[in-house]
Amino acid sequence: MSCGISLSGVMPLDFVIYKETMKNALKVKVVNGKYTLPVILLVYLTGFFLLRSDAEKVFDAGIVWDALYSHFPVLFSSKWISLLLHAIFVYLILELDALFALSRTRTTFHISSFLLLLTVCPFIFDISPYSLAALVIVLSLFPLFFSYQLKESSPRMFYVGLYFSISTLLVPSFFWMFPVYLIAIANIGIFNARNFFSWLWGALLPYGFIYSYCYCFDSMSVLDNLWKDIYKAFPLDYSSMSLSVIINASAILFIVFSSFGHLFYTSYMDKIKTRIFLYILSLFPFFMFLIAVFRPLSFIDIISVALPFVSIMMAHMLCHTDSRNGNVFFYFVIILLSSLMVFNIYNIYA
Repeated sequence: MSCGISLSGVMPLDFVIYKETMKNALKVKVVNGKYTLPVILLVYLTGFFLLRSDAEKVFDAGIVWDALYSHFPVLFSSKWISLLLHAIFVYLILELDALFALSRTRTTFHISSFLLLLTVCPFIFDISPYSLAALVIVLSLFPLFFSYQLKESSPRMFYVGLYFSISTLLVPSFFWMFPVYLIAIANIGIFNARNFFSWLWGALLPYGFIYSYCYCFDSMSVLDNLWKDIYKAFPLDYSSMSLSVIINASAILFIVFSSFGHLFYTSYMDKIKTRIFLYILSLFPFFMFLIAVFRPLSFIDIISVALPFVSIMMAHMLCHTDSRNGNVFFYFVIILLSSLMVFNIYNIYA
């Protein structure tokens, strides 16, 4: 006996289920299909070879970047180093998802999303102090997440503070990211005096070495400039921001807010541990946007640091939207990113 109901003006239940399944077929093939990653990788490599060039020198950076660039200017401007850096991020994002189960399904859409964002925005995330700062921030997540609910995790907290400190030496304004780490330590249930001072010791150690060097070689002016860079804010003149910067930043910000909204309303479906990790990941883009607001001249560079976190959040959102509205939103995101890529390619060749 068929379970469908066939009344006048009412479609059979079997047909309704079949219709909904066909609507979801394309989305499922994209987010869970085995061909998605190879196709996006091919598109990324094509865009990389055709659209990317060697990176320009960044003047608004910390003393570590200045030292690296002054000794190896070719190495830290070559687009081939950018390609290597992107490969490292792909591996780290894959490891984050594998070790900490950030998704409820087995998928590689996290790295597909990252490569897709790099393809859509081919002028950001080159080798620079900002991308290297993003690298050490992502590295800091491993000891942080491994410390989940472990009261005696002071060695790991030391490394978390050390990675954070290195990121501030690359981009001094990232010093204002320290509330994110304090919130993260509290949320994973390990906030106590011993762990806090271990994190603080790791964060202060590089500055201690720099202070000792400057004191021994009578170069205290270097340290003065370092503190000025941390507190320095550019004039809040947003008229210098181009239309391209505004459109790209708005698109990324839209994905951030959409991903966080989806996580907030569907977090009950994730395990508590996974939910906490995703909330921590979502904090980094928000604080990066906040820092960028006060430094409009470096707006797009600071926003680019959020790409690894945005890709993870975007993949989690698109992989777990099963409702009709979720499917419509999936197509909207695809159209948005496609339009943004066309716009960016036009600006490059215009």
